Amino acid sequence: MYISVCPLSRSFSDSWITYSVSWWQEISPWYVVVIPYGKQSIDAIVLEVDVAHPEIAWEIKGIITVKYADIFLYPYQIMLLHYVSKHYFSLMHSSLSLFLPRNLREKIKKETLVLWGAAKNYLSASDLRLSSVQMEKYTEIQESPHKINLFYGVTGSGKTRIYIELIKKYLSEDKQSLLLVPEIILSSQIAETISKTFWKDVLILNSSVSDAKKTKMRLSIHAWDAKIIIGTRSALFYPYKSLWIIIIDEEHDRSYKSDTNPRYDAREVASQISQQLNIPFLLWSGTPSITTMHKAITQEIWLITLLDEYK
Repeated sequence: MYISVCPLSRSFSDSWITYSVSWWQEISPWYVVVIPYGKQSIDAIVLEVDVAHPEIAWEIKGIITVKYADIFLYPYQIMLLHYVSKHYFSLMHSSLSLFLPRNLREKIKKETLVLWGAAKNYLSASDLRLSSVQMEKYTEIQESPHKINLFYGVTGSGKTRIYIELIKKYLSEDKQSLLLVPEIILSSQIAETISKTFWKDVLILNSSVSDAKKTKMRLSIHAWDAKIIIGTRSALFYPYKSLWIIIIDEEHDRSYKSDTNPRYDAREVASQISQQLNIPFLLWSGTPSITTMHKAITQEIWLITLLDEYK
């Protein structure tokens, strides 16, 4: 049997590499294996099994061993990895760094990583009630004929209340919700409001969080321990077991585009996740980007408006 793998460290290959597996070795996509690479033995993640025998003249090398028989990438993430690598002309191992950051790769290399966790019981301290207009828009989001929606509203219209109701709905169904914001510092009010609503059970990801803590957060999300996540664009690449809605606040903000390698647009990546998982994707803005508004006007995505301030 042959498998395709992607090294966790830098490699000379711009895509995946093919290796053979013995009949007695149990293997699945998303496992971490040790492979011979030149004169070294390095870690790699399995992307696909039972691949066709490559038409090459030299002998295919076999893997050395299975290092972790655990889920490191869910199937939708492997598809997303291929999308990011191909769509943004990024080397495969470089794109993989979005999903498995350095601290996590180091723990895998040293075999100090433990995958475990238990689901929390979330409680809501909210006694907020939606206005009739807000309830109308909340219902419109729920009944939208499209999975991808532009929520076009003015400041002070009560968008956060609608976010909270959406999160509460999916939380009651034991689902995960992801809210992206441009910068946690600039968006501290919305993060603070949602955190107060759901006590201390909201996981907040931003650039100020240490690499070690990000690894712990990643494992918490992987274990389905965290169900409400607020973060910047990199939060899209965490391993969500039961993600049911993605919300991008202030979708017009430039920080949703990565200007370092691997470069990507968070709105496009979120759209891919929405399509792969068949889940709602909500973009909010009072000044939508030209691209997003054009998609709404041409009905490629659904337009929902909330143009009155909440009183």
